[in-house]
Amino acid sequence: MEPRCGTIRDRPHAQRARPVPSRKNMTHCTGLVALRRLRSALSSTLRRTLVAALPFVVPLALSFAPAAHAERPKEHYILLPGFREFYANSYTPSAKNVALLNQLKIGATTPRRVAFHPDKKQFDWLLCRGSYPIYAPGQASFATLLEAAVNLELQQAGLASEDGPKVQIWLDQFDFSSALFGNAHWAIDLTLADEGKPPISVTSVHEFEGRHGAGTACGQISFQLQTALEGVLFKLYSAPGFSALFR
Repeated sequence: MEPRCGTIRDRPHAQRARPVPSRKNMTHCTGLVALRRLRSALSSTLRRTLVAALPFVVPLALSFAPAAHAERPKEHYILLPGFREFYANSYTPSAKNVALLNQLKIGATTPRRVAFHPDKKQFDWLLCRGSYPIYAPGQASFATLLEAAVNLELQQAGLASEDGPKVQIWLDQFDFSSALFGNAHWAIDLTLADEGKPPISVTSVHEFEGRHGAGTACGQISFQLQTALEGVLFKLYSAPGFSALFR
């Protein structure tokens, strides 16, 4: 029969006077106590290890999911404390784009003002690797950033006017992949529409090196937005029908 270990309090029916335990029993009980202490220590260490690893494990697991976006941060998105926020830079007009617009300016008679369509999705923020929010400058919407980018380049080419007829623009797709493996990319589709004329729609994908950890990858996403916007706007200015908007 296996010997029992414990104090008199652990055994309410035990007699007050107990026989002196044998050496064999003492060895057995000492081993059980050591085993219990080891199990308790291991459980405590495992709990601390899991808690410490949580900030690293969660982004890695969520990095396999596609990027999420929303109009405003919702309560069902869990942003872990201590994680970074990323902000895209203000748009700098592209010399290549302005040069193209200067060519289109020949024969132009009607400067325009581009405004984002108020009923379309604004894309207030994007979520990278499941935990890192990416915002436009000043936490304005990405729609506002696009509108400013177009008007800045039109203004430098002499094709913009605050009092000119308004033409509306909107985003059909505004998304990215931070790519744990392979290349990352921005995918931007937009439409420009003037009343009484066929809309102009363009699609652009800007690829760049991925395969980074979450913090570096999301920083690259925000940094590469400038180049992605330059590319989609160049396609817009090159599209058939764009120059006709100014005549």
